[in-house]
Amino acid sequence: MSTPKFRKSDQYYEDEYDRLTISLMKEKEDEWTAKLKLITDEDLLFKKQMVAHINIREYGTRFAQNKRHRTEQCIATDERKDRLVAQHPMPPLPYCQVCDAYMTFCDFDFVKDDYEIQFIFSCGKGTKHNAILEANGKKLPIQERYCPYCNGTTRTDVKKTKSKITSISSCTICTWTDTMVFDLPPRKQIKILPINEEERKAYCTDFKNSKGFLHDLRALASISDGAEMKYDLSKIQLLKIADLEKNLGETLQANQFIKLQFEQPKITGHMAIRFSTLDTSKRTEQESVKALKKIITETLFPTNWRLMTTEINYRLGYLTGQLKGVDQKEDLIKIAAEIDSRH
Repeated sequence: MSTPKFRKSDQYYEDEYDRLTISLMKEKEDEWTAKLKLITDEDLLFKKQMVAHINIREYGTRFAQNKRHRTEQCIATDERKDRLVAQHPMPPLPYCQVCDAYMTFCDFDFVKDDYEIQFIFSCGKGTKHNAILEANGKKLPIQERYCPYCNGTTRTDVKKTKSKITSISSCTICTWTDTMVFDLPPRKQIKILPINEEERKAYCTDFKNSKGFLHDLRALASISDGAEMKYDLSKIQLLKIADLEKNLGETLQANQFIKLQFEQPKITGHMAIRFSTLDTSKRTEQESVKALKKIITETLFPTNWRLMTTEINYRLGYLTGQLKGVDQKEDLIKIAAEIDSRH
């Protein structure tokens, strides 16, 4: 198996999310600090301090609640990119008619929400020396740029130094030019410093199990009214992986999807497991993906398993996707609520 180009360690995604959380939480604190400094009335200041405390707590709680979902999305995106790179070998190098030589590979480009891959080639001498190829080797047209004054064709020259990139566009007919300069950060600034663990605790970890002030307020109100919502978890079919494979496999086979297979599961706060199956029908790609999603969603609805929000990949009748299984009470309550809402 080739070394992943995009997928990093799970800790990398955790750290990236925490870095963003810490940065935005500090900005929120600074905003409130600046506002509170302008208040001179002591009574009003006390009230605003309480509002600031609640607001910042709600802000931190939302970050904590969204962390797992966002990191899973980032992981799924990078894994999808690696699968696209593995599934689609690089097309043959395109030939530059201007330079009378073969171009060199520059980078991958992922389009349509990272579900398709393109390959970028260039001689490094401007737009007419570039080429973008689809996975099947088809060359895509590159948008020409025209002069805003005389509508003549333009050429672009790029100069790169250690500190900046200069792009100079000029008209081939008149004297129009357009220069863009991009400053490059010093190499020393590229190094990613470790997260301050005290800040991680204050802005991330301490909010991990928090439900937020408004949630607590609603809970107190419901208790005082004697109307606390309770869900019957016994109505959920708790399936082990073996049961999942059997039940889902039988349903899929009845709908012309065969050879359901599971990969090694990944265990974090829940269990994630990739699957594959073959479509033996005459369905088109779009019809096959739509049918598989519907079958899996309906079959797993009364169970503790769900089709993850990541994609279902299709290639020549071979489909892959990812399922999520939960066994924690807070997750099961959410599923029980979903089931109740349908009845």
